[in-house]
Amino acid sequence: MASQTSGIQQLLAAEKKAAEQVNEARKRKARRLKQAKEEAQQEIEKYREQREQQFRQYEAKHLGSRQDIAQRIEQDATTKSVCDVKPVVHRNVLLVIQALAVSLFSFWNLMCRSHHCGPFVWTTDSCLFVDALFFEVYKQTDRC
Repeated sequence: MASQTSGIQQLLAAEKKAAEQVNEARKRKARRLKQAKEEAQQEIEKYREQREQQFRQYEAKHLGSRQDIAQRIEQDATTKSVCDVKPVVHRNVLLVIQALAVSLFSFWNLMCRSHHCGPFVWTTDSCLFVDALFFEVYKQTDRC
């Protein structure tokens, strides 16, 4: 019976040793899985950063930065709002210009009399001058 107990003791010891080996193998497997998961996560992060960098380069190359786009939109809106306003010359401005032209020709008339060259005569050239003066004023009001 002693041999039977020693055989049972050996079986129990072998079973205990086998259980320890199985537990150790499970722990190694869990560590390997955890390590593989961490490595995979690092690779994913590295790949994500690489693709984001490529996207930023593409965006900068083809679209410009977000700030550039915002500035371009702001500039376009400002230009459009300014240029959509139709400038109108007030009729009093034209009357003032006409009065200035008459005064100028009166001054020329006085200068001609003081230099004994005769009175000022309205000619085609003087009318063209007045027309050119009106055109310059109109052109200054149309900036867009």
